[in-house]
Formats: sequence, structure tokens, C-alpha cells
Amino acid sequence: MAQIQPIAAIVAKLEGGWQINPNDSGNYNSQHVLVGSKYGVTPIVYEQFFGKVPTAQDMQTLSLEQFEIVFKKYYLAWQGDLINNQSICNFLCDWFYNSGYYAITCPQNILGVPPDGIVGNGTITALNNANQEEFFNKIKAARYSFIDSIIAHNPSQEVFKNGWYSRINSFNFQA
Repeated sequence: MAQIQPIAAIVAKLEGGWQINPNDSGNYNSQHVLVGSKYGVTPIVYEQFFGKVPTAQDMQTLSLEQFEIVFKKYYLAWQGDLINNQSICNFLCDWFYNSGYYAITCPQNILGVPPDGIVGNGTITALNNANQEEFFNKIKAARYSFIDSIIAHNPSQEVFKNGWYSRINSFNFQA
């Protein structure tokens, strides 16, 4: 069964430290103030988890422990502890952390289970019984398509394409 520690460490490293890009809509708090994000924790997510509107200082000083509290929600939503293959768990949890529920419904479609956005026994059974490498390759292709559709709908996001593709390319299947 997959473990949370490897993927949490991967995501924290990929997301990196504090950044405050004004072109990234995820860097604004609910008061529309640019405060940045850290480890991929956006100000809106910070508010949901920690109960206050963050300042730039709050975002800069976000700890790895706070990140892990947030990330655990995404890991548990994918029931990562029930996924047999760590590399698939890593890829799915990273995608969900970055893209929301499409990163559940799209794989559910690939698996042929109802795309309800809830990972239950049917999704986990289908996932664990699938040809693991084939499934990994299909979700990787779907993730590229997802990025392309974001850019097609909002061309201003093209500036992020190389980084998003590099992130996808950093994941490889391991049996």
C-alpha cells in the first residue's frame, strides 16, 4: 500500500517555497490582497484550514507541518493508503492537489467507474485491478490534455505551461 510520506515530500519539493506571482490567481486571499503561496498552499486554502485570512507574512512562514496538514486531505480523498502502487498514488495525489476534483473524475472515467468525484471501494478496486503501467500512462496523457485545455480556455496561462509539463514529466511509473 502507498504511503503519504513519499508523495508529501515530492509535492513540497515541487511546489517549493513562498512565491508571490501576481499573474497566479492562487496567490490572492479572500480580500483580493496578493500574499503569495507556499508549498502550493494557497491563501484561500490557508483560510479554510487555519481559520484566518493570511497575510504575506503568514504565507512566507507557513511550515512544513502546516503543509502536511493540508496535503493529508488530498491523500485521504484519493484513499492513498489503499492504492497498491506508490507511483500511481504519487501521480494521482499530486494531480488532485494541483487541479481539484477533475483529477478524480477523469481517472474514474478511464477506469470505467461512475465519475462522481468520490473515491470509494469501486474506484479503488478498479484502480488496483487495472494494468498499472497502462493506467499510469493514460492518466499522464489525460493530465497533459487537461493542461492544454486550461491554456485553450485562458491563453494567459501559457506562461505556466513549461513548468506544468515539467512537473508531469517528473513522475514515472514504477512497478
